[in-house]
Amino acid sequence: MADCERALDRPEKAIELARTPEAADLDSAAAAELRIVVAGARADLGQIDAALVHLEPSVTAADPQLAFSARVYYAYADLLLTAGRKEEALTWFTRAADADDEEETDAGERIAELSGDTPGMEVDTSEAQSPESAEGERPEPVSGKPGGAAAESAEDASAGVGQARAAMFTDGQGSDE
Repeated sequence: MADCERALDRPEKAIELARTPEAADLDSAAAAELRIVVAGARADLGQIDAALVHLEPSVTAADPQLAFSARVYYAYADLLLTAGRKEEALTWFTRAADADDEEETDAGERIAELSGDTPGMEVDTSEAQSPESAEGERPEPVSGKPGGAAAESAEDASAGVGQARAAMFTDGQGSDE
């Protein structure tokens, strides 16, 4: 339903649906998909920082072996690119390509575009950084801080992250439905 609301150009309604009790009862795959939709709705509203913050828990918790992981990594990479963070986006598009056994995304093409390779050329991601570190731990979010964006300090609020979080938790603001 949230995806439908977003498609109908009602991102606020999509975000509102994600706050329902039913959303809290979703299995991990459906919850990850809902996070992708809500992050997209935030991006539709121009709230890129909030979109990244919203998607980060799914990114850091996603097991690369699960079918939905490639889509989570891809959505995160796309948001990073929208935020102008090309190198970080390339890292996450690579992780998406590595996890995308079913070829549900065009992550390989996006890697080629971002790295300047010839369009349509196969991209070898076998030597790319794995979604898990050498020690078998999940990668840290690209915010570079332990705990990811959730651990951002008060000083970061002046850079807009605090405002993004505030926007994430504003109930129905701007929605009169």
